[in-house]
Amino acid sequence: MSEKIVFSRRELRKRIERAQEALKRADIDSLFLTSDENYHYFTGGAGMTHMRSNTRPNIVIIPVEGEPIAITGTAFTYIIELAGAVRDIRPYTSIFGVPNDLLVKALKDAGLKNRRVGVEKGMEQRLNMPLRDYTKLTKNFPNVEFVDAADIIWSLRMVKSQEEVELIRRACEVTGHARQRTFREIKVGMTEREIMRVFARNM
Repeated sequence: MSEKIVFSRRELRKRIERAQEALKRADIDSLFLTSDENYHYFTGGAGMTHMRSNTRPNIVIIPVEGEPIAITGTAFTYIIELAGAVRDIRPYTSIFGVPNDLLVKALKDAGLKNRRVGVEKGMEQRLNMPLRDYTKLTKNFPNVEFVDAADIIWSLRMVKSQEEVELIRRACEVTGHARQRTFREIKVGMTEREIMRVFARNM
């Protein structure tokens, strides 16, 4: 199986470094990220969205210092390896969520000097793991504060690199061409669903 990696390793490493700088300023030990969007943003795991699963979440932990840790199902480790930005990959095989002991060890390995972990609690963020599993994880760290990291996440993602800008421009071009071609192909009497299929094919 071959996968196209969207962003370069250099781009991904810059994102990780910027996140670590933000964590240092906020006195937060690490980011604990579970949503597909944030996981992809830092690990380069693009192409996995169609495999989204509530029972097999992907998680990345970005410590304030040192190497990030990616936690994913064994079937998807090769994508992170191919992207090359995250070297500490910890796979699991369970179909009932990420084993709690795996998460506990990863958070401890990331370091808990300030006893503060940033999670996806704020604006347009979400936890992509069962609440039961998240609650079980936090109970293992009674002296650790799990704080909202939405401000940090958005401060990083809202500033686009040149690599991102070029891809956004290309995506806009593709969308524009597909839209105009769709206008030329549709006919009176077609349903909205049929037109959507034409547009999707042209995209």
